[in-house]
Amino acid sequence: MAGGKNLRHRLSRSAKTRFRTALVLVLALSLLVGMSGLAEAKGYSHKQINKLIEKLIKQAEKVWKHTNKLGFADIGPSFWALESILRMRGFGIIAGYDGNVFMPNNPVKQAEALAMMVRAFGLEEEAQELEKRFGGIYLSLDQDMKQQDNKRLKNHWYYWTYNDDSPGWFYTSGSWYPYVPVSARWSLGYILVAVDEGWVELDDLDPEKPATRAWVAKALVRAAGYGELAEEKMNARLDFKDAKAIPNGYWGYVAQAVDMGLFKGYTDNTFQPNKPVTRAEMAAILDRLIDAELPDEMPYYTAGTVVDISRNSIEILVASGRVYEYPVSKDAVVFLEDSKQGSISDIKVGDTVKVLTNPADVAVLITIVKRGTSAPVKTGEILGTIVAKLTTSKGEVVITVKTEKGSETLTLESACTVTDGRYEYSPSRLAVGDVIHGKLRNGKLYHIRILEDDSTHLTGTIKAKQTSGSTRTLEIETDTGRKRSLTLHSDAVIIYDGDHIAFKDLAVGDVA
Repeated sequence: MAGGKNLRHRLSRSAKTRFRTALVLVLALSLLVGMSGLAEAKGYSHKQINKLIEKLIKQAEKVWKHTNKLGFADIGPSFWALESILRMRGFGIIAGYDGNVFMPNNPVKQAEALAMMVRAFGLEEEAQELEKRFGGIYLSLDQDMKQQDNKRLKNHWYYWTYNDDSPGWFYTSGSWYPYVPVSARWSLGYILVAVDEGWVELDDLDPEKPATRAWVAKALVRAAGYGELAEEKMNARLDFKDAKAIPNGYWGYVAQAVDMGLFKGYTDNTFQPNKPVTRAEMAAILDRLIDAELPDEMPYYTAGTVVDISRNSIEILVASGRVYEYPVSKDAVVFLEDSKQGSISDIKVGDTVKVLTNPADVAVLITIVKRGTSAPVKTGEILGTIVAKLTTSKGEVVITVKTEKGSETLTLESACTVTDGRYEYSPSRLAVGDVIHGKLRNGKLYHIRILEDDSTHLTGTIKAKQTSGSTRTLEIETDTGRKRSLTLHSDAVIIYDGDHIAFKDLAVGDVA
């Protein structure tokens, strides 16, 4: 088999092999807001990151080619893991069975758990490739097993067993392979990826066996790149009253998984390490893993502050200052901050939300992460620092002001005055970083005084000039790319090369 020797070598690496996989959703973050902790630790290049993002997008696109809704027929609106199940289906990480059912309470088998993990880590194509390259070996094994006893097969096959009925692994042509029974052969590629990446060891794999909480914890911690840290926690303190039931070699992995927030104990302070994980629980665990690392903006997903909301649309301000407007599907599912299902009318301006969209950029799943940090100010004053600014599709200027008590997202009146105590400016003069004192009426800012900004002296290139009656305005772009609008006072003095010049003598492109 061409290229098989190298790949066989990789498939037979020890459990101490350095793990190289990174969350595709984690890596998407690095393109937009800097590399995440997981991605940075694994040393991925931007080229690799871009490829993984492309895989995620393709994966999501495949989902929407076959469905226009995220729900399953056997999961009601009050089901505890509905939010996670919908989001993981939207990302193509979980799938259902014929008849659009998910069977959420069924125990997840090891093969199924690994398939979900491979999709979550953006390695679906790699799984398909390995299945094609090594599928013939398994077909040959099937044929030999029909003709020989289970001790030694022709062509120098040899394998050990977990018991009399279930082979654990086999050896041929210089490499060890996990045995995948015919009933689980659909998962061959996923299992080979998991072994190749070091998520599971050959002697710890039985594809048809239910995946326990301890087993999933170990596989996920390794997949996320925290295997070495988990090994250092083999003597860590765990306060679960059934901690002694954790199997040998799993203690540190359970400790690390709990520290990462992937697992929680039960209300009776038990962990139940040997309890099989259900399909719903697996979706929730993967959702926790991914949610902690998602970027604020990427295809099919946006997280930020609501700046405008109606029955049919929602506008989101993200950390970069961009604003995204999405139509809201009539079938959209809304979750409140307590994970209970709500409606679009429950969403308020200032709420922090996560939005999942379909390929048409229509919002299909909206989760309220937290409410606005304080009640909206109707009248009075506000003192703080501008941390975000945008102009809505309606032409309204909206700013988010960080105060001692939290943050407020406020809209400016169309005639709002902006001043620094000496000159008046247009609202476009406001910039992130400005310290302001604002006055409100009817919930909107009608007067803003800039107390402090980052540009006592402003240098840049004139991008536009305008005269309207006696008002003279310049738009300046600084060296950092920041644009500022300046309204010149009637007594403003313009000097060029030591000489006084008139406003009309200024030209676009001049450096001011």
